[in-house]
Amino acid sequence: MIKFSWSLIGDDRFQIQVKTPQTRVGTLHRLTAAIYVFGLDIVSGNVMTEEENGEFFSHDNFVLRVANAPDHHSIYETTSKLGGLMESLLDPELEPAELLRQHGRPEPETSRLSDDGSRVEFTDIPARNMTRLYIQVTDRTGLLYHVTRVLAQESVNIWSAVILTTDTGITEDAFYVQFDDRPLDEANRERVRALIVG
Repeated sequence: MIKFSWSLIGDDRFQIQVKTPQTRVGTLHRLTAAIYVFGLDIVSGNVMTEEENGEFFSHDNFVLRVANAPDHHSIYETTSKLGGLMESLLDPELEPAELLRQHGRPEPETSRLSDDGSRVEFTDIPARNMTRLYIQVTDRTGLLYHVTRVLAQESVNIWSAVILTTDTGITEDAFYVQFDDRPLDEANRERVRALIVG
């Protein structure tokens, strides 16, 4: 069961907050799939894993942009459907790729990432037993869906993240990740890098 809330913060932007007790590999990918299905752009966000009374929860906060600046009633309808879709996606039987097919959404275009001067950097953080994955690339709809899909496919768990799109259209994202409860080794890094930028 997730807790979902939202607030309007501009004519074409709203903020969502999602709290889920699921912190397994791929949870963030499932949430970003719901966002991508609606064609929403993620402007910024924070993902945090926190412990409460011995249980881990994921607290996610995103600022989303709606294309074509629809009226507030349309945003309300979109957010209502978005919350329900996120809830259904936490069912392990429903795969994000199948959701895209059901809604007639193509997989995001990622073949040009390597041509856009992208940066993919890894830094170990021994004090947290994690690796920081930093990505800088030209923004596009579905980018976070693509990155989180790669991490889920490689069994990389995202413990926290900071998502930012600059005014110049550049995405600067930082993910704090583990593979099998430890930092990513060189083989993990090369596979992730190759799959992200192509």
